[in-house]
Amino acid sequence: MGKERYGISFVAYAAIAFALAILGMRTLLILFIIFLLVAEKNEWASRQAIQALIYSLLAKGFDVAMTWRVRPFITFNMEHGFFSGLTDLYMGSYGWLRGIVAFAVIVFLAIGLIRVCQGKEAKLPLADQLAHWFFKSMPSDQQSKPAE
Repeated sequence: MGKERYGISFVAYAAIAFALAILGMRTLLILFIIFLLVAEKNEWASRQAIQALIYSLLAKGFDVAMTWRVRPFITFNMEHGFFSGLTDLYMGSYGWLRGIVAFAVIVFLAIGLIRVCQGKEAKLPLADQLAHWFFKSMPSDQQSKPAE
């Protein structure tokens, strides 16, 4: 596999991006993507990192959306003391749903990590098309390996 300016292979860059996404370090992942785009200028590694970022943001976006839906129940219950059972039920279902979504995102990111460690495209659903749209490049089945 190819190496660039700093002597690190492109596969390692992509693996680092997926590891950061699995660990939930979105800010560091964004800085890493900026480094890949500016310093390395390798489209394959940048596409893989963007796919990892999309899934990481998907999990966080779901978490934020559900938190905003729960907030009125908590506020009303704290002020008036009504519907405490309903609030507990809603919070419990939110916790299960949040756990299921987080687990699914981690599974997809782990699959992507395994694929990029093999030198292949991650091909994560939805994120693959968005990453290709971002770069306006050819489809992933025509570019299955990183540039050497």
